Amino acid sequence: MSGRRKGELEQLVLAALWASTEPLAANDVRDSFDEPIPAVTTIITVLERLRSKGLVERTKAGTDSFRYSTTSDQSTLIADSMANALASSTNKSLALMNFTGQLSDEDRETLRLMLDARE
Repeated sequence: MSGRRKGELEQLVLAALWASTEPLAANDVRDSFDEPIPAVTTIITVLERLRSKGLVERTKAGTDSFRYSTTSDQSTLIADSMANALASSTNKSLALMNFTGQLSDEDRETLRLMLDARE
């Protein structure tokens, strides 16, 4: 697990949950991983951390087990993350300029069209 970047394990767990049409048990989430496959206790820890952040909810699935699902879809989570990052900036104009400067021409055009549609 030491070969993963910070936050990568959380993203992989979220990706497994988003890919499923129904809530998953920790073992199901674990089964979605390629090598290196983390221990199920690690998956449970990550799921509980995501739950404490409000990104995942759990439901009882028997006497000793839970099933997990996300509280929002991927695009909503990304939009919220972007809005939170911008809100924490001391120079929003510069942050937006740097962000849009990193976008592809296609992404800038999509953004332009969406902004025009909101007016």
